[in-house]
Amino acid sequence: MAARGMAAGGEDGRQDHRLAPMLAPRSVALVGASTRAGSIGNDMVRVLRRGGYGGTIYPVNPSYREVEGLACYESLAALPERVDLAVLGVGTQRIETLFDEAVTAGARAIAIFDNLYLADDREPKLLQRLKDKAREAGLSVLGGNGMGYYNLEQGIHVSFQSPPAQKPGGIALLCHSGSVFVLLSSNDPRLRFNLVVSPGQEIGASLADYMDYALEMPSTKVLALFLETVRDPAGFVAALEKA
Repeated sequence: MAARGMAAGGEDGRQDHRLAPMLAPRSVALVGASTRAGSIGNDMVRVLRRGGYGGTIYPVNPSYREVEGLACYESLAALPERVDLAVLGVGTQRIETLFDEAVTAGARAIAIFDNLYLADDREPKLLQRLKDKAREAGLSVLGGNGMGYYNLEQGIHVSFQSPPAQKPGGIALLCHSGSVFVLLSSNDPRLRFNLVVSPGQEIGASLADYMDYALEMPSTKVLALFLETVRDPAGFVAALEKA
């Protein structure tokens, strides 16, 4: 059986927000789930479960019948329901096919860790193709080339990196740097977070979207940003004004 419990989200989960299926999902499919210790496919299962996630978890990998005590499904099409979030914890060569499968299966949001670089890629490049597909499907997409996120307020950890042990606080941290994602969230117990997001290449959600979600969380007292670029200047200004 898939893991089940109290539904994620709730009043403070902003289930009416565009990013709610991504950042407060009620069900998560972990594509590429693995029993191999130390692999991204295994770590993402363990990290999500360790936080006490209360929604439904569906490991997906045709090579296994069970991963970490959870029933494993051969494909997204084989799942018993349409999931809120499909996490694609696979290599670059498989990303586009599985992205298309997630869209066909009706996933409401997608998360990608991979850097999406193909040495022999055609034009338009993979990153642009995924951006076009996300826009056409109206999907919010986290990544690629990111660390995922921690919704510490609700115990939802979508990453291959273990979250900090601190209790949740009032800082929402959004950072393009993976190193900053890890160092700031984990190394100083005086800094307590409610949300930490690594937007990556912002395929189907901009930094401004994550800012807006954080500002809708009643617990947010500080919005902390570590930026390499602003891809949506108008939305960024609007989010600053809202803050």
